[in-house]
Amino acid sequence: MKDTVVTVVGTVTVDPEIRFTDPGTAIARFRMISTPREFDRPSGQWRDSTPVTFTCTAWRVLAENVADSLRAGMEVIVHGRIQPARPGASPEGGIELSVDSVGVSLAERIVYTQASMPPGLAAAIAQQAPPTAPAPAPSKPAPVPAPRQAVPATPPVTGWDRFRAVASAAVADPSAWHIT
Repeated sequence: MKDTVVTVVGTVTVDPEIRFTDPGTAIARFRMISTPREFDRPSGQWRDSTPVTFTCTAWRVLAENVADSLRAGMEVIVHGRIQPARPGASPEGGIELSVDSVGVSLAERIVYTQASMPPGLAAAIAQQAPPTAPAPAPSKPAPVPAPRQAVPATPPVTGWDRFRAVASAAVADPSAWHIT
């Protein structure tokens, strides 16, 4: 039996969930909805047709990338194979897709990869990166500071959070950035 391969453009409806099998294989699952447009001849207007729901499953490295990259509300392009419904799946679960490739639609947003990031923005992010080597040990013991009130620990800003912070700063004050 041959696979039915489709490419669908739609909107992610919930953040992807990732889990791992016993051997450690990553599986990410997300739902998306695609609303086809159809031409209504009597009115001469385009209108939304009945929305189609997809349950998408990605495996291995693609699953990890999907979990790290996609969020609810993003418009994506999914290429994959239609799968038979899983036993016990709800009838309103829509069409099951085994995903081979996922891309973010550029119709409504700009997406940067490590290779395509503008040099000015890449340099700004690199400047905010935490030091990679530990600081040298002081030659004499440091004085003991006075006791302070406990402050809740905040996790360090890394990865996409750091990118979002720098990008937000660039949007807030565009004159401070020279991106070529």
